[in-house]
Amino acid sequence: MKQILIADDHEVVRTGLRAIIETRADWIVGGEAADGRQALELVSKLKPDVAIVDYSMPVMNGLEVCRRIKADGLHTGVLILTMFENQEVLTDALLAGARGFLLKSDARHHLVAAVESLLDRQPYFTSAALEELLRNYLSLRKDRSGTVLTAR
Repeated sequence: MKQILIADDHEVVRTGLRAIIETRADWIVGGEAADGRQALELVSKLKPDVAIVDYSMPVMNGLEVCRRIKADGLHTGVLILTMFENQEVLTDALLAGARGFLLKSDARHHLVAAVESLLDRQPYFTSAALEELLRNYLSLRKDRSGTVLTAR
């Protein structure tokens, strides 16, 4: 049985995520947290396989929760869930150590696939997030004349 933790400050979001997760017979929601500190305490105590963590929570945001999970050497895969669709949030999530990134608007259709990927120790990003990463990467690889630089 795979254990999932849900951390979001909105009860209705936690309830919806739980309903999606519980469609899988081999997954269980081991705990729910309404703020970042609670999330970190539950991850430390329960050691879930995956933590679905809201980017914006009171007390401690999702990025700090992710950083501390990684700093504590815990093997919980972190899926950042957010309503913010911009490069800065995506980059910050990656730098914090998140293995997945999912917009709340995409959760209904992508949550199961995202959790499956993290359970398989693989990253998960929707195609829109990957396109944004690629666009940013390519813009960093251009020199001043506008040509794309290669590794050579």
